[in-house]
Amino acid sequence: MSSGRHLYRAPSRSWQRRPASRRRLRRTTVFSVVGLALIIVLVWGWRIRSVEVSGSSMIPNAAVRDAILAELQGERWGIFPRSSMLLMRTGRLERMIRDQFAFASVSVRRRLNGRLDVLVTEQPIVAVVHFPNGPAMLLAGSGQIIAPAPEALNDAASLVAVQWVGSAVGPGGQLMPADTLGFLQALWAELSRAGGSLQPQSIGERSGSTSAFDIHTTGGAVVTAAVEEGTERQLVKLRAVLQQYATPDARASIRIVDLRYGDRVYIQ
Repeated sequence: MSSGRHLYRAPSRSWQRRPASRRRLRRTTVFSVVGLALIIVLVWGWRIRSVEVSGSSMIPNAAVRDAILAELQGERWGIFPRSSMLLMRTGRLERMIRDQFAFASVSVRRRLNGRLDVLVTEQPIVAVVHFPNGPAMLLAGSGQIIAPAPEALNDAASLVAVQWVGSAVGPGGQLMPADTLGFLQALWAELSRAGGSLQPQSIGERSGSTSAFDIHTTGGAVVTAAVEEGTERQLVKLRAVLQQYATPDARASIRIVDLRYGDRVYIQ
């Protein structure tokens, strides 16, 4: 009689695993569909209802608001509205506003009630630019055009008056490098302190040159300087001229001061 061992095999329970996996799949599918539906509802329902702009004085807040509303027109990816709070990218909108209006800073905040709050900070205004055609424009220290100049500021003594012979530049455009404008401001300040017949009246590009400028004074004298000739050295030479011609009569006799030639100054 022989004896043997029999191997016991547990019955397969795949019938139990399959329903459980199906249930998990169904739950995942339901959650995904519900989540997608909620996102679509938020995209279409949470829309920008109003835009509030504050902080601007030279540029009308309404002009900034109109530019924002124009940017939010249409659809993204051809399906979703650009005016959706969920899809609107604040960083991109801030860059657009800053570049278009030459603001120093822009901050955009979403509100649950559908309002977009926009806080802007303007750049300091240092000059008024007069073009051959079109209105006078405000110029920031960065060398960017800001906005049309109010008539009350056209003759402001604290602002440099620039007569530009080239094409007009609109808001946000770069008229000149900031370093060039800083140099012209420094020359203007030195002549303003001198006063009298050397009181500066306007600055203009010198004919035939893109880096030389003429400063016209109230007494008829013209002070010429060039950006590539060493700006600090030219300022030192101008101060020396003003010390040498210290009296009102002496300064009234000046017709030309040319600072462009190395260590020399041409005076007539």
